[in-house]
Amino acid sequence: MIDIHALYLRLQVNPSRQKIIAQFLGVTIFLLLCCGRNAFSVTVLPGDFFIFPNIRVSNITGSGAPAGKDGAEVNAGVDLYYSYEEEKLLFLAEYFINRDEKEFERIQIGYALDENSKLWFGRFHNPLGFWNTEYHHGAYLQTSIARPSIAAFEDGAGILPMHVFGVLYETDHYFDSGYLNINLAAGAAPAIQQGKMEPVEFFRPGKQAFHENYTMRFTYFPKVVDNDQFGVFAGYSLIEGDGITSQEIKQFQAGLFGLYESGRSKLLSSIYFIKNHLISSVVADNKGRFSSGYIQLEYMINSRWIAYARLENTYANANDPFLALAPEHIGKRELVGMRFESVDKQALNIEFQQGHKSSGAEYQVLLQWSALLP
Repeated sequence: MIDIHALYLRLQVNPSRQKIIAQFLGVTIFLLLCCGRNAFSVTVLPGDFFIFPNIRVSNITGSGAPAGKDGAEVNAGVDLYYSYEEEKLLFLAEYFINRDEKEFERIQIGYALDENSKLWFGRFHNPLGFWNTEYHHGAYLQTSIARPSIAAFEDGAGILPMHVFGVLYETDHYFDSGYLNINLAAGAAPAIQQGKMEPVEFFRPGKQAFHENYTMRFTYFPKVVDNDQFGVFAGYSLIEGDGITSQEIKQFQAGLFGLYESGRSKLLSSIYFIKNHLISSVVADNKGRFSSGYIQLEYMINSRWIAYARLENTYANANDPFLALAPEHIGKRELVGMRFESVDKQALNIEFQQGHKSSGAEYQVLLQWSALLP
């Protein structure tokens, strides 16, 4: 049963930020009810501007529940996405705010080399696998509420570099029926701060020492008109340690992914192979490796309802030194959910999860409202 008193107390955390979010969401919902989507259709900004509000209610139980979060919780967030093109010059920015954080997730300045190739500079989503570039911080875009644990953002108990500050090259090569998409990235990897990875901040790049990150991804689309895709990726990150548990971590990543749609069904899956080398003044040589993957099945019952389920698992992770530094990482999870989508780009989700951490099992029930405006 949801503890109403505990829910009220949680809403008092950072009241000024929660008040701003509550006021914004209140105005958003009011305009939707009174004026419909036309209330957001006019903007003085050139280019494309989208707003992704969401409200999430969760109830977490079990021995693996995060400290201080066992019980009911409400969190509201807003993701602001803006992009602009002027001939060959490109610009993209994404700003996210919720109760726990507020920051520019992406700021990219780009140049179109030709009609199929782009070169970007700034902070961007690392092309490491499928999920991280297919879905950004706007909750409405993905069918499920939760991201796969292996693809979690750094501030969400992530263990891979999801944001990189540097240079990104994107290009498409077309064939008779399909095309090959290539992503090459080079820049600064996140660093360990207060027990979690922190990416480079765009406006404060010298806040902490950062080291190199290199990623490449090749994605084949059999047909230009379909979303079916299959790809491979590989990367290397030198992650600055916290100076206590580690001086630095050398991390190698590689993997496969795919998405296949047939009729009303969609299947998406990915597997990651990770090798870590933790360099510490205490332990001379501390190496480990593991693999992690997920498979998600979605079925469109009709134009409004989607049922989905996902399995996640991690293998050979018992002795990995880097995973030992991430107790909140969910190594195994099963989830099922239902999504209802209205005609005006609003969605309601209910999701049931059972996760397994090194500290024990975690059970979650989540309810989420999300939208895309305008």
